[in-house]
Amino acid sequence: MLFSGDQPDNASQDTRASVRPTAGSTGGVTSSAEPSADDGGDAKATPAPTPTGGAGDAALPPPPREKALTPLPGKASASVGTVADTRAMVSYARLGEPWVSAASTPFSKALRIGPYRAPYALVASALLPGDAPEKLDTDADYTAAAVRAAKWSLQTHHPKGGTLTWTASQRLTAGRGWLLAYQVSYQVGGQNRTSQAAVAVVDTGQAKPAMVFVTIPDTQKARWPDIAAVLTSIRPAAPGGS
Repeated sequence: MLFSGDQPDNASQDTRASVRPTAGSTGGVTSSAEPSADDGGDAKATPAPTPTGGAGDAALPPPPREKALTPLPGKASASVGTVADTRAMVSYARLGEPWVSAASTPFSKALRIGPYRAPYALVASALLPGDAPEKLDTDADYTAAAVRAAKWSLQTHHPKGGTLTWTASQRLTAGRGWLLAYQVSYQVGGQNRTSQAAVAVVDTGQAKPAMVFVTIPDTQKARWPDIAAVLTSIRPAAPGGS
């Protein structure tokens, strides 16, 4: 997959992309998505869901050069501790009920609401899937890695045939890295549906950066404020916690 580090100004961008499976594309989690669940005090790992169909070779539009993350309306779930992913070397807020620990491959740590069947509510972390980026020196490099992570999420963790619209693009609150938030629109049973989602790529000093991924469907829209709560809590080098 090739992603450009060049990012045009907001006014000249089409920030939507249609997600279409291509011939020969499984859309599933391939061997390049190498992280696997660990024990770490979390629930027993469960396998990844049935592949959802993916973006194939379809390119995503460039995200905005910079667009601040705006918390969605409502009250975020209470934080009841810290998720410390010692494999990806990243930590973030552990959300309380209705979120539960439910580690599932290919993630090393995960929180979930309800069954693991797309579209679902998931907060998860792992090393960035695929090969290590050739370089991570500039904001453009981190943005390109985050675009790659977003495309991976569309291939593996959202219903097929969706349309992506970028909603935020900015540096992390702490540490080096970049986050992208986006809305995914799709159909389930002939009904129009949406999920709010985000990825963050975090420099941890390892060859591969950490990835934190969040997706929440409209059936759980009361939890949409949790996206900003998680993203603003991300810290590199997990400091302990459970």
